[in-house]
Amino acid sequence: MRAHVLAEYEPPLLGEAEELRWRTPPPRPPAPVPLVPYDAGPSRADLTRLFGLVLEAMEGRRPVAQLSAIMSPPVYEAMFTRARVAAGRRFRLAGLHQCRVAADAIEVAATVDAGRRVVAVAARLERETTWLFTYFRFIAAGGRPEAASPVRVTAA
Repeated sequence: MRAHVLAEYEPPLLGEAEELRWRTPPPRPPAPVPLVPYDAGPSRADLTRLFGLVLEAMEGRRPVAQLSAIMSPPVYEAMFTRARVAAGRRFRLAGLHQCRVAADAIEVAATVDAGRRVVAVAARLERETTWLFTYFRFIAAGGRPEAASPVRVTAA
Protein backbone atom coordinates (compact mmCIF):
# COMPACT_ATOMS: atom_id res chain seq x y z
CA MET A 1 0.00 0.00 0.00
CA ARG A 2 1.48 3.20 -1.13
CA ALA A 3 0.83 6.46 0.70
CA HIS A 4 0.05 9.51 -1.37
CA VAL A 5 1.85 12.54 -0.20
CA LEU A 6 0.28 15.86 -0.98
CA ALA A 7 2.56 18.60 -2.08
CA GLU A 8 2.72 21.54 0.22
CA TYR A 9 0.49 24.30 -1.18
CA GLU A 10 0.39 27.94 -0.35
CA PRO A 11 -1.47 30.53 -2.46
CA PRO A 12 0.78 32.86 -4.36
CA LEU A 13 1.57 36.16 -2.73
CA LEU A 14 -0.63 38.98 -3.94
CA GLY A 15 0.87 42.19 -5.11
CA GLU A 16 -0.35 45.46 -3.61
CA ALA A 17 -2.60 46.22 -6.62
CA GLU A 18 -4.35 42.84 -6.43
CA GLU A 19 -4.81 43.18 -2.68
CA LEU A 20 -6.65 46.50 -3.13
CA ARG A 21 -8.88 44.90 -5.77
CA TRP A 22 -10.21 42.31 -3.32
CA ARG A 23 -10.64 44.59 -0.33
CA THR A 24 -14.16 44.78 1.15
CA PRO A 25 -15.81 48.12 0.36
CA PRO A 26 -16.69 50.39 3.26
CA PRO A 27 -20.23 49.99 4.62
CA ARG A 28 -22.92 52.22 3.15
CA PRO A 29 -25.51 53.90 5.31
CA PRO A 30 -28.88 52.10 5.17
CA ALA A 31 -31.42 53.37 2.68
CA PRO A 32 -34.10 55.51 4.29
CA VAL A 33 -37.37 53.66 4.93
CA PRO A 34 -40.40 55.62 3.74
CA LEU A 35 -42.76 56.31 6.60
CA VAL A 36 -46.41 55.52 6.03
CA PRO A 37 -48.72 57.43 8.36
CA TYR A 38 -50.49 55.08 10.77
CA ASP A 39 -54.25 55.10 10.40
CA ALA A 40 -55.77 54.13 13.73
CA GLY A 41 -59.01 53.32 11.94
CA PRO A 42 -62.47 54.20 13.08
CA SER A 43 -62.77 54.92 16.78
CA ARG A 44 -65.29 53.12 18.98
CA ALA A 45 -67.61 56.14 18.67
CA ASP A 46 -67.32 56.02 14.86
CA LEU A 47 -68.08 52.28 14.82
CA THR A 48 -71.11 52.85 17.06
CA ARG A 49 -72.33 55.53 14.66
CA LEU A 50 -71.77 53.28 11.61
CA PHE A 51 -73.66 50.41 13.24
CA GLY A 52 -76.41 52.87 14.15
CA LEU A 53 -76.76 53.85 10.48
CA VAL A 54 -77.06 50.21 9.43
CA LEU A 55 -79.62 49.43 12.15
CA GLU A 56 -81.70 52.50 11.21
CA ALA A 57 -81.75 51.30 7.60
CA MET A 58 -82.86 47.86 8.72
CA GLU A 59 -85.67 49.34 10.79
CA GLY A 60 -86.85 51.31 7.78
CA ARG A 61 -86.09 54.71 9.33
CA ARG A 62 -83.26 55.41 6.87
CA PRO A 63 -83.08 54.65 3.13
CA VAL A 64 -80.72 51.76 2.40
CA ALA A 65 -79.28 53.84 -0.46
CA GLN A 66 -77.53 55.99 2.14
CA LEU A 67 -75.36 53.00 3.10
CA SER A 68 -73.59 52.83 -0.26
CA ALA A 69 -70.79 55.07 1.07
CA ILE A 70 -69.96 52.74 3.97
CA MET A 71 -70.41 49.29 2.37
CA SER A 72 -68.69 47.36 -0.37
CA PRO A 73 -71.02 46.68 -3.34
CA PRO A 74 -71.84 43.00 -2.49
CA VAL A 75 -72.65 43.82 1.15
CA TYR A 76 -74.67 46.86 0.06
CA GLU A 77 -76.74 44.73 -2.35
CA ALA A 78 -77.35 42.11 0.34
CA MET A 79 -78.49 44.83 2.76
CA PHE A 80 -81.52 45.55 0.55
CA THR A 81 -82.80 42.02 1.19
CA ARG A 82 -81.93 42.15 4.88
CA ALA A 83 -83.73 45.49 5.32
CA ARG A 84 -86.89 44.19 3.63
CA VAL A 85 -86.99 41.12 5.88
CA ALA A 86 -86.38 43.11 9.07
CA ALA A 87 -88.50 46.20 8.27
CA GLY A 88 -90.66 47.31 11.17
CA ARG A 89 -88.54 45.66 13.87
CA ARG A 90 -86.64 47.78 16.37
CA PHE A 91 -82.92 47.31 16.89
CA ARG A 92 -80.65 48.78 19.55
CA LEU A 93 -76.90 48.31 19.70
CA ALA A 94 -76.18 46.67 23.07
CA GLY A 95 -72.44 45.97 22.88
CA LEU A 96 -69.52 46.30 20.53
CA HIS A 97 -66.02 44.78 20.51
CA GLN A 98 -63.42 45.55 17.86
CA CYS A 99 -60.16 43.86 16.93
CA ARG A 100 -57.51 45.19 14.54
CA VAL A 101 -56.56 42.09 12.51
CA ALA A 102 -54.38 43.85 9.91
CA ALA A 103 -53.17 47.32 9.09
CA ASP A 104 -56.18 47.82 6.84
CA ALA A 105 -58.80 45.56 8.47
CA ILE A 106 -60.92 45.65 11.61
CA GLU A 107 -63.28 42.90 12.75
CA VAL A 108 -66.21 43.75 14.98
CA ALA A 109 -68.45 41.59 17.14
CA ALA A 110 -71.60 43.28 18.35
CA THR A 111 -74.78 42.41 20.18
CA VAL A 112 -78.06 43.93 19.08
CA ASP A 113 -81.23 44.05 21.16
CA ALA A 114 -84.00 43.08 18.74
CA GLY A 115 -86.97 43.34 21.07
CA ARG A 116 -87.63 39.94 22.65
CA ARG A 117 -84.18 38.59 21.85
CA VAL A 118 -80.57 39.60 21.51
CA VAL A 119 -78.81 38.91 18.22
CA ALA A 120 -75.08 38.72 17.55
CA VAL A 121 -73.55 40.60 14.62
CA ALA A 122 -70.22 39.88 12.95
CA ALA A 123 -68.71 42.55 10.72
CA ARG A 124 -65.46 43.36 9.00
CA LEU A 125 -64.31 46.77 7.83
CA GLU A 126 -61.46 47.19 5.39
CA ARG A 127 -59.75 50.35 4.30
CA GLU A 128 -59.82 51.00 0.59
CA THR A 129 -60.07 54.74 0.04
CA THR A 130 -62.25 54.90 3.16
CA TRP A 131 -63.31 52.30 5.72
CA LEU A 132 -66.03 50.05 4.25
CA PHE A 133 -68.02 47.12 5.57
CA THR A 134 -66.85 44.10 3.56
CA TYR A 135 -68.77 41.64 5.73
CA PHE A 136 -71.91 42.16 7.82
CA ARG A 137 -73.90 39.26 9.18
CA PHE A 138 -76.55 38.72 11.85
CA ILE A 139 -76.03 35.47 13.74
CA ALA A 140 -79.22 33.72 14.89
CA ALA A 141 -79.55 31.69 18.08
CA GLY A 142 -77.57 28.47 17.86
CA GLY A 143 -74.71 30.13 15.99
CA ARG A 144 -76.25 29.82 12.50
CA PRO A 145 -76.58 32.87 10.27
CA GLU A 146 -80.14 33.95 9.58
CA ALA A 147 -81.53 32.93 6.19
CA ALA A 148 -81.32 36.35 4.51
CA SER A 149 -77.83 37.21 5.76
CA PRO A 150 -75.29 38.32 3.18
CA VAL A 151 -72.55 35.91 2.21
CA ARG A 152 -68.92 36.49 3.07
CA VAL A 153 -67.21 38.75 0.59
CA THR A 154 -63.54 38.10 -0.13
CA ALA A 155 -61.13 40.20 -2.09
CA ALA A 156 -60.34 38.87 -5.55
